[in-house]
Amino acid sequence: MDDAESLFQQALEHQERSDWARAEALYRALLRARPGLGAVINNLAVCLLETHRADEALDLLASLPGHEAKTNLGNALRALGRFAEAESIHAELAAAAPLDARAVSNLALVHQDQGRLEESVAGFERAAALAPYDASLRANLGGALLMAGDYRRGFPAYEFRLAGSATEAMMKRTGLPIWDGTPLQGRRLLVWSEQGLGDALQFSRFLSRLDEPAAVMAQAGLQRLLERVPGVNSVHGWDETPPECDLQVALLSLPRLLGCDDESCIPAPNLAADPLLVDLWGQRLAGLAGLKVGLSWQGNAAMKADRARSIPLAAFKPLLALPGLSWVSLQTGTAGRDIEAVQAPLLDLGAEISDLADTAAIMTHLDLVIGIDSAVAHLAGGVNRPVWILVRANPDWRWRPGAKSSPWYPTARLWRQQRLFDWAPVISSLAKALATSASGPR
Repeated sequence: MDDAESLFQQALEHQERSDWARAEALYRALLRARPGLGAVINNLAVCLLETHRADEALDLLASLPGHEAKTNLGNALRALGRFAEAESIHAELAAAAPLDARAVSNLALVHQDQGRLEESVAGFERAAALAPYDASLRANLGGALLMAGDYRRGFPAYEFRLAGSATEAMMKRTGLPIWDGTPLQGRRLLVWSEQGLGDALQFSRFLSRLDEPAAVMAQAGLQRLLERVPGVNSVHGWDETPPECDLQVALLSLPRLLGCDDESCIPAPNLAADPLLVDLWGQRLAGLAGLKVGLSWQGNAAMKADRARSIPLAAFKPLLALPGLSWVSLQTGTAGRDIEAVQAPLLDLGAEISDLADTAAIMTHLDLVIGIDSAVAHLAGGVNRPVWILVRANPDWRWRPGAKSSPWYPTARLWRQQRLFDWAPVISSLAKALATSASGPR
C-alpha cells in the first residue's frame, strides 16, 4: 500500500466515525499531493456538506461525474435551498436507477421541501418498499405522513426514528420491557424524553393522558418544568440512574400508543409556570413599559438544520427600531455578545435564566413572543402565550405547508419564509403587524 492509499484509508476511517475535521484535513493533503482524484474530491465534498459548507461542496462537485458525486451535488443544492435544481438532479438519478431506494428517497425529500406532499409520500413509500430494513427511510415516510396530517399511518412509521438513536441505546441499557399501550393497572412506567427540547415540550401534553403517573427521564433544562405537567410523578436527568419501573417508552411514541389518529385528538398544551418564579420574575420585569415582547433568534447549533432556521440578530433591526415596545431576550448562552455587537435595545436576561422553568415564568409577563422554530417557540405555545413563529421554507413535519396556524399551539401564528435563508420579507411583514399592535389598545 503506497502513502496515498494509506492516507485515503485513514481519511475514510475518520469519515466513518464522523470526525469530519480530521477527514477533511487528510483529503486536502491528498489532493495537494495528487490533484484531481475524483473519489477524494467527492469525499471532501461530503465533509463540507456535513459541516454546513454546501456552497464550497457545490464548487467541488459541479463537474464531477458519477452517480455518487451527482447525488452529493443534488444534496448540496438542496442544502442551499435551490430545490428546483436539486429536484432535477435527483429525478435524473432516480430515473436512471429506479430500484435504488436512496435515490428514490432523495427525490421524495426534495418534493417534501417544496410542499408537494402527495408526491413525497408516494416516493417514500416506494423507497421503503425497496429497502424495508432501512429504518431511516421508514422514518422519512413517517415524517411525510405526519406533515400531510395522516397520523394514523404516520406515527407508526415514525417509530423508526429510534433506530440507532441515543434514546434507543439508553432504553436497551435499562432493559425494561417496552410498553405496548395496554392499561398500566399499577405498573410503573418510565418515559424517555427524546430528540430536541422543542420535541419534548410539544409531546409532554400526552403524559396527562396516561392512566397512571409516570417517571420521566429528561434532558437538562427540562426537569423543573416537566415536574408540573399532569401525569408526571418524578423527573430525572439523563445522566442519573433511572428509578425502579416496570415498563418504559419513548415520549414521541405516546401518540401512537394512545390512539392519536388525526389532528382532532391532539391534547391542548398544558405546560405551566411555577407561581413562585412568576412572582420573582414579575419583580425583575416590573419596570418595562409599552408592549412587552420576548425575542428568540438562535437555536441549538448542533441541530443539522439550525443554519436554515436561526437568524442573525442584526436582521431584526426593523422590529427593534419600532417605538412603544420593550424587548426582552429569551436567549441564553452567548446571546449577550450578539446583543452587544448589534447594540440592540434588548433586556438581556441570559445570565439570570437557569432553565426553561425560568423562561416560562418570564413569558407570563410578556404580551408576545417572537421566535424561530426552537424550544422557546414551543414553550411559548405550551404555556399558552401569544407567539409568532418564523418558519423556514422547508420546515419539518409539524408545520404543514402553507398553514398560518397550528393544531398543536392555538396561540401561535406562523410567519412563513418563501426562500431558504431569505428572512427579510418575513421580518418586514412582522414589523408592519407589530407596529399596528404597538399603536393599538391593549
